[in-house]
Amino acid sequence: EETSEELTKKVRSLGFDLDDLIRRKKLAMDFVRVERSEIEETGEYDLGGLFVRLNHAIESVGAKRVVLDTIESLFSGLSNTAILRAELRRLFRWLKDKGVTAIITGEKGEGTLTRQGIEEYVSDCVIMLDHRIHDQLSTRRLRVVKYRGSIHGTNEYPFIIDEQGISVLPVTSLGLDHPAGTIDTWLFVRDIELGGERNRGMYVLKSRGMAHSNQIREFVLGKHGVELLDVYVGSSGVLTGSVRLAQEAKEQAQEVDSKRQLHRQQTEAQARRKALEAQIAALQAQVVAENQAIKHLTAEEQAMAAQEQAERTAMAKSRKADVVFAAPGNSKRKGGRP
Repeated sequence: EETSEELTKKVRSLGFDLDDLIRRKKLAMDFVRVERSEIEETGEYDLGGLFVRLNHAIESVGAKRVVLDTIESLFSGLSNTAILRAELRRLFRWLKDKGVTAIITGEKGEGTLTRQGIEEYVSDCVIMLDHRIHDQLSTRRLRVVKYRGSIHGTNEYPFIIDEQGISVLPVTSLGLDHPAGTIDTWLFVRDIELGGERNRGMYVLKSRGMAHSNQIREFVLGKHGVELLDVYVGSSGVLTGSVRLAQEAKEQAQEVDSKRQLHRQQTEAQARRKALEAQIAALQAQVVAENQAIKHLTAEEQAMAAQEQAERTAMAKSRKADVVFAAPGNSKRKGGRP
């Protein structure tokens, strides 16, 4: 469906540099174009030319894996169903004989998994992909229909495609049930009735070569064109219109109340901290005052002791006595009168 240049450009946004892989002979691409208006079916024929091109591409890089996207691109221009089914069988057998792992994409048929109704029988593994929408949310799903020689789950599993590749997610209620087709980008627009009013919504059904959200976005048509509004997903799905505005107003009021309570708690905590700091400062001042009082008392006691000593010395001199003062109880007199 896409040329090599188109495919290289689109997968670059997902982090894959195909040009570099081709230069290092890690990858080979071949765009096969089969137009019904350019061919004429006459007599007996086969698709040996296709096998030659595939073999050349495989041998040029020593490929172990081959991707054909899609099988309808190769065979849609052929109207002889008998030859087509025979060549499909031969193609699958030829790929097995080459010892390569082949990944082949195909479109869903009417009442069958594939357009020709034969691919699912000759394949070893069949994985069915689809899109669904549920509760206004879209998602991709896959289901392993068959896997020869391996035990596998039979449930459907959601998956996403992003820069990391394909990620299979736990089963949820999200889904999508619209065909992808050959469109590069598909925007789905729908009316959403909620809360007694109708609003417009859109989501990206697919966008090749780039990661995108699967959420529904409300939009309005104004004088500046289409304007996307903020997404709000509630417990019952996406909220739009006045219901969304009411819920946003409620949440804003709750946020304001929470901020008010937080400010009050911070103010009370600050007041308690200041009170404790004041108490600590008062206790520190009391300790300083007591230390100063102790120093003052010590200084007075030392001054009194010095004064008493001086008075005793002066009295002894006035009596003309040779007196040696020692510690109390151990004094001795020398000379003079009693």
